Amino acid sequence: MEQLISVSGLGGKFPAAFLVEVKDRRILLDMGKGPELGVRPDLSQVGKVDAVVLTHAHIDHSGSIDLLNMIGEPPVYASHQTWAHIEQKGYLPKVRKVIPLAGQVNIVGVEITFGRSGHAPGGVWIHIETPAGGILYTGDFSYESILLPFDPPPVARSIIIDASYGDRSESLVDQVTEIANIAQSGAVFFIPTCGRGPDMAMQLAKAGITSKVCSAIASEIHYLAHSEQSDCQPETRDELSEVAFKITDIKNAHPNDIIIAAETGNLTGLAANPLLLKDKDFKFIFTGHVVANSLADKLLSEERARLLGWNVHPRLTDVLNLTDQCKAIKVLPAFINMKTAPALSKALGSRLHLG
Repeated sequence: MEQLISVSGLGGKFPAAFLVEVKDRRILLDMGKGPELGVRPDLSQVGKVDAVVLTHAHIDHSGSIDLLNMIGEPPVYASHQTWAHIEQKGYLPKVRKVIPLAGQVNIVGVEITFGRSGHAPGGVWIHIETPAGGILYTGDFSYESILLPFDPPPVARSIIIDASYGDRSESLVDQVTEIANIAQSGAVFFIPTCGRGPDMAMQLAKAGITSKVCSAIASEIHYLAHSEQSDCQPETRDELSEVAFKITDIKNAHPNDIIIAAETGNLTGLAANPLLLKDKDFKFIFTGHVVANSLADKLLSEERARLLGWNVHPRLTDVLNLTDQCKAIKVLPAFINMKTAPALSKALGSRLHLG
């Protein structure tokens, strides 16, 4: 007998936490917080868990591992790069296990298959073998990254699928064209760490634009280009090694530069430097989720910044294609209020399950 329980992650942009019970084992998939300030999954009724498996390092998928004591201090499994990024945040669980980017692992007696998700360095999807035909949890995923591959998952009767963009149909190719045109006279892109930064530098370089990057993004580019643990294919690593970019800080930043700066929902590092933020000549661009009442939200409300699309999650067609490829008959769309996605709801039809 298997059971799939949404602790958090269905019905809106909530932190990821999904509990699978199979073969008398209880495995928690992701343990996030946010992205809105102060939001945590309710773990009070979860009970003891045998293992936690993380899809990637972003805070809305890993930010609540400091609450492991509430679920029995189980071992936590994640990829090498995910652990490297979490370690920078200052909290590590007592028992850490490393999973491959692709391959099968027996975790507490349950066969689990992993594959690269195309969303973030070290990011994976999770497929759990079950008597009823398997469960696939995509975490966050994307088909459109030119650096991070997406590995096709096995057949799964049930899918918890990233549907963050709802009915969005526009392609990343079109978004890059728009952004490249807007940014030609200078722009500062505020983006999450361990995410789209290297891909953005690569895409802009292909559009003929040399960007400046903060030290954190430069480090991510170097990792993907040179580390043996890199998600990238060898030919892509070679191409990334040749991308022209410059490392910058506030002393070298100019309003006519195209700058890619790492940040969190509240802006940190170069992105939070008051000299940069106070200079009215700098133009700011956000390309992802903006946390309510954050400094980013304030800049947008003051019309000092623009919010433009840069796909790091699946479009409507991507969600449907993966559902069909996996032959799923039960689809749980995660990280979206389905009232805002009527086209996706209609296309999924009887396969749609809301919890």
